[in-house]
Amino acid sequence: MNLVYGIFAQSLSIQKNYFGAQTSSTISYSGGGPNTSEYMSDAIQLNTPTTAGWVNLTGGSIIANRIDRSFRGIGINSMEDFPLAVEGNSIYLDDDATFTSWPQFGVSVINNNGDLSVSGNTLEAQNSIFNTNVSLMYFNNNFGTASPHIHCNFLKNSYYGFQFDGLNPNTIWEGNQMCTHWAGMALTNGGIIGQQGTLAAPSNNYWAFGTGCTPWNTLLAPYETYCDPISDPSWSPIYGTVLSNGFPVIGNVPTFNGGNPFSYLAGTSIFTTNVVNPYNYDCWVWNVYPGLPNWRTASQIVGEKVFDNSNAFETITIFPNPTSDVFGIATATEKEIFKVQIYDVTGKTVYANNSVKSSEDQIDVSKLPNGVYIVEIKNQANNVLRKKLVKAD
Repeated sequence: MNLVYGIFAQSLSIQKNYFGAQTSSTISYSGGGPNTSEYMSDAIQLNTPTTAGWVNLTGGSIIANRIDRSFRGIGINSMEDFPLAVEGNSIYLDDDATFTSWPQFGVSVINNNGDLSVSGNTLEAQNSIFNTNVSLMYFNNNFGTASPHIHCNFLKNSYYGFQFDGLNPNTIWEGNQMCTHWAGMALTNGGIIGQQGTLAAPSNNYWAFGTGCTPWNTLLAPYETYCDPISDPSWSPIYGTVLSNGFPVIGNVPTFNGGNPFSYLAGTSIFTTNVVNPYNYDCWVWNVYPGLPNWRTASQIVGEKVFDNSNAFETITIFPNPTSDVFGIATATEKEIFKVQIYDVTGKTVYANNSVKSSEDQIDVSKLPNGVYIVEIKNQANNVLRKKLVKAD
């Protein structure tokens, strides 16, 4: 979908659509527009001139769309400071035998002046760890107050997970998860995002290496954070959480950092606090995306983990969280039976039960070591919900 120059918009809503290619192909991307013999080139583009007043949005949303086998996902350029939410989208990028200099992105936001939220999206790319053209989330030249607000996104398999290119000085970046990237977060071309979190309210981005993720400091995932030769992370310090015993919550504080001599370092650009930000532990609920059209067959698709900001879907909670001994599962409707598995930060299963009753059964974790765990809840329709659980005595 491409809104071209000259369209006046009072409001904007792109919700619950399926964007995908009709056929599979091994043909390289042609570098131009859509090509009907291969995958889709671009799914959604909002491109405007940089002059103010071209659009007059009272509010806009790009929510719960499924983008499957696209060269690029959602591109937003020069939307000034009009309220816009990009939330709960499932995006799968396909290299499809492409080895060109054309950039690929899942979500790209450039030349924005505020009031933009990028929340609860699930993004994945195919075979892209060493393809330097792939950034699942790309941000460049964004200004305004507390914008863009980037939170609760799950990113997997790409060269850069989050790429902050140039100036993005008022970015809020919190509660995101990164899995198997050449660099989970990168500052490039003098990249600046400003301070992320404080001692009282840490940002708690999560450099995951649990189920399905490659451990960091390996060939496929060498850097949790990366700075190119002209980017200085002291302009963009990160605050993460440590436990009261002084040991870091594994994943919340980056430890494998690469790039120039100003790379992220503890005490200079990485700071730790004993305060746990509870916001980070309740990001994930499920959403039902549009089904596949009857003219195509899907192969690989992204897992359906999204953040529901519209109250249109049932929310499940685990409580209490944090806990020292037991927790339960609460639903908004009648009692249900779930399959429950708990993973530690290495991806090891530490608990499994195929018949947990909501609002009745309690799950005992008293014998588990203190730390952060992933609770995977599957309902009878095989929808999957993953939540973080903090075990602390």
